[in-house]
This record gives sequence, structure tokens and C-alpha cells, in this order.
Amino acid sequence: MVMRFSSLFAIIFVSLLFSHDALADEIVLVNGDRISGDILYISPIEIEIKTDYAGDICLPLSMAASISTDRPGRVLLKNGDILIGSIRSRIDDHILIQSPFTEEVLIPLDEFARFEQIDPNTDIQPSSEVSALAEETPAEKPEDESPDLWTGSVVFGTQLHEGNTDDLSLHFEANAVRKLPREELSLKVFSNYSETEGDTDQNVVFGESKLKLFPNTRWYLFGVSNLEYDEMENLGLRAQLFGGPGYYFIKKENLNFLGEMGVGLVAEFFDEDGEEDTTEPAFWLNAEWKQKLSERIEFLQTLTLFPTIGDFDDYRIRSTSAISTLIKNSWWVKFSAIDEYDSNPETEDVERNDLRVFSSIEYKF
Repeated sequence: MVMRFSSLFAIIFVSLLFSHDALADEIVLVNGDRISGDILYISPIEIEIKTDYAGDICLPLSMAASISTDRPGRVLLKNGDILIGSIRSRIDDHILIQSPFTEEVLIPLDEFARFEQIDPNTDIQPSSEVSALAEETPAEKPEDESPDLWTGSVVFGTQLHEGNTDDLSLHFEANAVRKLPREELSLKVFSNYSETEGDTDQNVVFGESKLKLFPNTRWYLFGVSNLEYDEMENLGLRAQLFGGPGYYFIKKENLNFLGEMGVGLVAEFFDEDGEEDTTEPAFWLNAEWKQKLSERIEFLQTLTLFPTIGDFDDYRIRSTSAISTLIKNSWWVKFSAIDEYDSNPETEDVERNDLRVFSSIEYKF
């Protein structure tokens, strides 16, 4: 009889133990460690969680790879809106909120002000802001579909000289990114044109699309395709298609560093007769460093190497550097440099190295 009561007590104890863990809030750190307890509050800088084994723990938000809360809390946004809901996960620079009154909402961290725990005995009612948000949400949208989130920018720069020298230069660039919990689609296009005394010095048009699929927060699979036209190189069209794995070596709120390695095809078609059109297999080796230096300054550096498979003496390198400074609201000043090197240009008239530097005004949305 004693053994039966002991076994029954052990079963009840283990059940309660596991049910408590299942209902607890959880933080998964970037190193893989897990902290369970009751999350008291979250700010854009830090998290405070109450644990049974170590008391209250306060740690930087940048250390958290994933966050989930069991009970609904109060989510305050910087624009004054308030949401009631539980945090389901942190996805890159966004927090996924599950509200009892609306569908899942993906909140950018730069719009997030604070998450506060609500007393379990409180009768939760939707605020006016939450009710308004619910009315704006299409009722026919599938429950398992996360809301789309598009961000991007439009960049324009120009320079004109008339008098002793007649110069004209134009630069246009547009970028758009759509992020979902397990995928990211990015689109970009830019064009550079300049002339001196009526003679064209530069005429380049470039467009690219890229898709990333994330099996977890660090690793992803990518596919990228781009098209390029360059009048000065007599390049009618360069079409490239690559795919492969990528990895985030650093993935923080203010700093991302990633590397990619892929294989694909490069096809080049030239305008002038006598220049041979080619289609060759090539590697894609890409690294990207993106950092928010302060609340007003952002920096981007990318370096991409295109070596031809079977002939490593034939390769191209593209380096892009950009620094943006916030002026007001969504308006920025952007300074950019694109440096391209071709180890084997098609004609002797074309320089191996081509450097383009420009300043422009950027609007982010």
C-alpha cells in the first residue's frame, strides 16, 4: 500500500513539474541555453524574467534568439497604441504577438516600446486601439497565415554642371524586403547614368531578386537571380542565377553578419560583333555586414566573388559600401560606393576596375 501511494505521489509530482514547465514563459539564448519562468517585462534593450531557481534575471534583449510568453500581457508601441496578447517568437528584428482579439501581428522592434505582464485575475478586455486593429484585419484571411510586412527605400541623386564644363549624373535605386516567419524576399534595382560634354561616361542598369528560406534562425537556403546592362562594357545583358546555403555568424538587433556559398550560371551577351557571347558555370561567394552604428547612422558592406568553375583565373568581384545618416522622420542622406573588378574583360578598351561613388537622398518606408 505504501508503495502504491509513493508511486501515485511520484506520478502527480512529475506531472505537476512538467505542466509547470509547459506553461512557463521561455527565453532561448543565442548560444542555445534556455531560461524558463515568468517574464515580467521586455523593453527594446533588456528582458527581466522571474525564475524559481535563480530569482529575477535581467539580460540584454540582444542575447535572446527566441522569446515566448504563456499568458497575455500588455504590449505598448512607440506611437501610443496598446495591444493585449502573448509573445509567440522573436523573428529577426520583429516580435510576433498573438492577441485574443486579433490575428497574429508582427511588430518591428523599432516600433516596440514595452511588454508588461498582466495580473492573472484581471478581466482582459480589448482596448480601443486593439478593437480598431481588429476591424482593420480582413476576416477572410487564413488563421495560419502571418501578416505580410514590406519595408524598403527609394534613393535618388543628381548632379549638374553647366558653364566651363557641362556634366550630368543621375543615380536611382529602389529596395523592398518582405519578411515572414520562415522566409524573406528582397528586390532591388539601381541605375547610374552620367555624361560629360554630351558624351556618355556611364550607363548601368541592374536588377536583382533574392529569396531566403529559414529552417532555423541561423541557417537558410537562398536563390538569387539578377540582370545587368552596361553600355561602357558593350554588355547588352548579363544574366546570373545562383543557389545555395547561407549562415548568420552574428544576428543581433543592431548587427548582422552573414556568409553565403552557392553555384549557378552566368550568361553574357554583348552588343558589338566579334565579342563572343558566353554561358558558364560559376560560384557565388558572398559576405554581408550590416550595422546600426547609432540611432541615426547605419552602415552596410557587401563583398561578392564570382569565380568561373574550371578557370579560377577568370573571376569578378563586386564590393558595395554604404553609410546612411538620418535627417528627419524617414529621410536619410546616403553615401555609396560600388567597386567592380573583372579579371578578364572582353576587350582591351575596358578597364579591369570600375569604381562608382555617389551621394543621394533616401526615403525609407
